[in-house]
Amino acid sequence: MHEAQWQKPVRAGGRAIRNPLEAIRFMDREWPARKTMSFAQAHRTCLAALDGRQPADDARTSFKDAVDEAQLH
Repeated sequence: MHEAQWQKPVRAGGRAIRNPLEAIRFMDREWPARKTMSFAQAHRTCLAALDGRQPADDARTSFKDAVDEAQLH
């Protein structure tokens, strides 16, 4: 499992999310009930980053987009 830290954390739900693993945990435990396509994309991209199939920066971008759409700042 790859746990690369992001250069800049993503603020979500009052927390600083620093890597794909923290993003997955946040999405699984703290995300609101309403889940959109951007949530699904972020979840897939973060999982892919954890097993090395995608760069961690791609996961950050997808996660940030989902956070922005859900207005979880």
